[in-house]
Amino acid sequence: IIKTILDREYVIKDGRALKPTAVGEVVDTFLEDHFAKYISDSFTAEMENELDQIASGERGYEETLRDFYKPFSKDVAAKEDVPKVTTLGDAPKGFLCPDCDAGMVMKLGRGGVFMSCSRFPDCKGSRTEIGEALKDAVPIGTHPETGMPIYVKKGKFGPYLEMETISSADERRQDAESTQKKSRTKKKKIDAKRASIPKEINPAEITMEQAIKLLSVPRILGNHPETSEPITANNGKFGPYIVHQGDFRSLKGADTPYDVSYERALEILKEPKKVRPGAPTVVKTIGPHPRTKKPILLYQSKSGYFLKKGFRRIPVLENQVETISAGEAADLLKNS
Repeated sequence: IIKTILDREYVIKDGRALKPTAVGEVVDTFLEDHFAKYISDSFTAEMENELDQIASGERGYEETLRDFYKPFSKDVAAKEDVPKVTTLGDAPKGFLCPDCDAGMVMKLGRGGVFMSCSRFPDCKGSRTEIGEALKDAVPIGTHPETGMPIYVKKGKFGPYLEMETISSADERRQDAESTQKKSRTKKKKIDAKRASIPKEINPAEITMEQAIKLLSVPRILGNHPETSEPITANNGKFGPYIVHQGDFRSLKGADTPYDVSYERALEILKEPKKVRPGAPTVVKTIGPHPRTKKPILLYQSKSGYFLKKGFRRIPVLENQVETISAGEAADLLKNS
């Protein structure tokens, strides 16, 4: 339980104590407002008694689960359309909306806690958590090839660069020019290229040269001569890498995703892959998924052959290994 609330950033460690974060407070408020019965002391005590009765044979576990789950599932379904809880309370006195001088409230957004005008959505004035007025972002420059502006933004996982794609900008422009089309279509999500800003670079001092380099990945180096599938270079959570049909290889030393060549990538892919003892290996690529077009990979471990669906393993019979098609594999994934 402690690990879960830490991993989800509901709390943070402060010495030996745990302090709730803004996300934790919002989740707690939501549960208290909508599922108070299930987080009450009396519910926990009653459940403990029922578990003791199951252990002693006085009560059936299926009956107990059924008695709990039927009303619980109805309660969850009834809350399906409940709006998200994002308001944390009134902002400190003295902080007024920078646009209309109305009062402000503390809210939780994707980028963290901020102050929002109490008249939102009629007024969209906002401030940072410490009270600095937020204005429309100013680009640090335009990309020399695409002509699109590049912005420095702050997200949940730190500062990052964002550059809208040409196709997305063209679509928005066409929608704006066609009032009839704009009135009957929903607001489209902006298609943009993003790149995290490394810790060693100060976001306030980042240069256009650095920004263009960071936004240059992922790079498609070319198609593999044997499979005709692309080889891509990119930065990831665990460092720089190249990937081909789900085969990830780390880039080390002088090799970086910004300048690694197609020929060098082929050399790296030919090298035997280092795997930990007992780790599953890719046996073959079955084929492209009929819907997503992504390659479906067949894995093997000590326990046998399987497909991956997220973190789940979907078993494949040994007599199917040689004959299984992409369509059959897709059905296995869908029905698992």
